[in-house]
Amino acid sequence: MDRTNVFTRLQNIDPKVLYLLLVVFVLTPLVKPMGLPITITPEVQAAYAVLDKLPQGSMVLISMGTDPQTEAEGWPQALAFGRHLASKGHKMVVMALAASSQPYAERLGATLQTEFELEYGKDISVMAFRAGEEDAVAALANDFRRQYNTDYKNRPIGDLPMFSSITGVGSFRLVIDLAYKSSQQWFIRHVSGPKQIPLVVGVTAVFTAQMMPFYASGQIKGLVSGLSGAAAYERLIGKPGMATKGMDAQSMGHVLVLASVLVGNIAYYFRRTGPK
Repeated sequence: MDRTNVFTRLQNIDPKVLYLLLVVFVLTPLVKPMGLPITITPEVQAAYAVLDKLPQGSMVLISMGTDPQTEAEGWPQALAFGRHLASKGHKMVVMALAASSQPYAERLGATLQTEFELEYGKDISVMAFRAGEEDAVAALANDFRRQYNTDYKNRPIGDLPMFSSITGVGSFRLVIDLAYKSSQQWFIRHVSGPKQIPLVVGVTAVFTAQMMPFYASGQIKGLVSGLSGAAAYERLIGKPGMATKGMDAQSMGHVLVLASVLVGNIAYYFRRTGPK
């Protein structure tokens, strides 16, 4: 077979072959993470440092803003934060500012209970959804026990042992906001600003630029952005998970695309310059 025919065939590979290769390249790291290099940004490192330096047994409030539209990025972030806190023996109260986020709050509680054998009501609790968005944040800042007087199963918080030491929002050593709309600004205005409680935020990648001024000013103490931020956080806590698999799959897909473009251009060049 002459060289020209080889390059002609390379330029006319059956698209089904490329689709099959794409499936293999993407699925392989989803089954077994490859641990490809991940850049750990200063804002992710800062988020990790805030959580890692909390005193033993600290109370942490997690506001779950993840919904079906943001699950691919928000859920791995929530898991990474929750696993870090649970591994350090901290106590978590999980709430949601949107009805569509409430199932994820409950899912986070159930997942961490199973993985770390946490005792519900003593180590972790999930609050009942309260509507109002910024008004709900203002209400919990004013009187947390009145705003969240029952958990998601309608049990009075007085029946949950961990609430014996929670007199108000000031009892929390940290707030983690998995952003919903402008929720980070609501927490800055009503909680982290007036109450001087550190705020760490997780956002989808498209909102990173909007969050950076809040991080630069110190109003946000740490920022985890998108799937790459979640993967970097997983790397820091030594627990590769969904984000690491997702980033590996995305990277391998990019490798295949770049390789296909490179092979196609090389084949085109040699066909043009080969013997006539």
